[in-house]
Amino acid sequence: MYESRMAAAESVTDTGQYPAVPGHPAEGKHRADRSARASRLSLSREMVSGLVLLTDAIIVLGTGFAVFLLRFEWAPQTPSFVFHLSTLLIGSALTLQGFHLAGLYRFESIIEPARQIKRVVLVCGLVFVSLILLAFALKVSASFSRVWMFSWFACQVTLVLLARMGWDVLLRSSGQSGKLTRKIAVVGADRQAADLVSRISRMRNPWIDLVGIFDHRPDNHSAVSTEDSQQYDSCDDLVSYARKRDLDEVIVTWSASDHLSEFHHSLKELPVEFRFLGPDVSSFRAAKWKFNSIAGVPTLDLAYTPLAGWRLLVKGLLDKVLALMLMILIGPLMLLIALVIKLDSPGPALFVQKRYGYNNRPFSVYKFRTMRSEFSHETRQARRNDARVTRIGAWLRRFSLDELPQLFNVINGSMSLIGPRPHPIPLNVKFADRIEYYYARHRIKPGITGWAQVNGLRGETETAHRMKKRIEYDLYYIENWSIVLDLQILFATVRAVVSQKNAY
Repeated sequence: MYESRMAAAESVTDTGQYPAVPGHPAEGKHRADRSARASRLSLSREMVSGLVLLTDAIIVLGTGFAVFLLRFEWAPQTPSFVFHLSTLLIGSALTLQGFHLAGLYRFESIIEPARQIKRVVLVCGLVFVSLILLAFALKVSASFSRVWMFSWFACQVTLVLLARMGWDVLLRSSGQSGKLTRKIAVVGADRQAADLVSRISRMRNPWIDLVGIFDHRPDNHSAVSTEDSQQYDSCDDLVSYARKRDLDEVIVTWSASDHLSEFHHSLKELPVEFRFLGPDVSSFRAAKWKFNSIAGVPTLDLAYTPLAGWRLLVKGLLDKVLALMLMILIGPLMLLIALVIKLDSPGPALFVQKRYGYNNRPFSVYKFRTMRSEFSHETRQARRNDARVTRIGAWLRRFSLDELPQLFNVINGSMSLIGPRPHPIPLNVKFADRIEYYYARHRIKPGITGWAQVNGLRGETETAHRMKKRIEYDLYYIENWSIVLDLQILFATVRAVVSQKNAY
């Protein structure tokens, strides 16, 4: 099954062809090429929402404080200063919460600033009136500066709306350059797909790149009008395309509902969001789902991209900072180990091997060589008392010091400090078809250590049962990631290394 997917991927991508955007194929090709060249990790919609929230917070707090300083002098020890500062903090918190409840931090709202005017004015006005009524109720209205209150209200409304317009210009520029573009594939060339395509075409939304239609019914007449478009008729084609083209979302229409479970099963291996357009989903079960919309068309989200937006940024920063700190601290030790390896046996100090990483893409993993160089071509896992292991190699493997060069992989972005351990390619081929959702562990970057390793699944995975348990732990980590869990795994890794369990 895996070989067939990879072969299909080569046939899709090596020719340079892909499904054209229905209704405007030439534009679709240019946008797909442009998006492929753009930085995929520069911004996400969740990050945009967070940055807009931060901008609003600075404006709301800043305008209130600036107006106060212009109206009064700096005197933090006076009751008036404390009173107005408390009012400013309470009013700002209520305003930002009101913006959130009004949906002003949803990406769809942020990119339409003209429609935000009424809600921004309404929220700020309600907060203004609430503060005035509260002051009267508490009989402290005499302490209020009406000039400050009215000036703060007018300034924050004006600057928030101007900032939203500025964000709209910036985001549209980013969308046109491909930095915020979401690449979407539609499965099912029926009337429902045609309506969705028509809506997207009319909106000319720079944040949506419809890469094409995957028709699972090759013998049926397509309801979508296309010119020079390429359509695929199998789930394997869709998975292969997604691996090669950094697909963000897959939308399955009602005509493909009979194959919904099949698509969900296959796409769960990929870092893509999975949505369904259909009137009846009562018979379908998913761990998590919610209603959403695209181009005004309601959808049901059945799968999510793990570690997206701020979560991805936080984990990436944590990886880079900790890896650089460790490199500085143990750099001399790594040089000493490399020298000892060279003196102990002939061959290079580093062992380099191709393995599969994020989205099942091959990369070179670096480790200290622990086996004699004449066995470098062998791919079977090390066993207890393995005759291939050198004297210094046995010591390095016992304390997991052979893994230290993978810090270079973390710094260059091909690995994380914590994540599913990357397996040798033959091991992937051996177990992929025997274990359900095996490739779902590649939805995030592989790690030097992981949740499976600190739960007793370190070392050789000689049986399908043992490998299945490792996959279960890997998937649990992917679906439940948090900084706390990463720190827990780091400390547990130190204990596991000291105990030397399953280290050989």
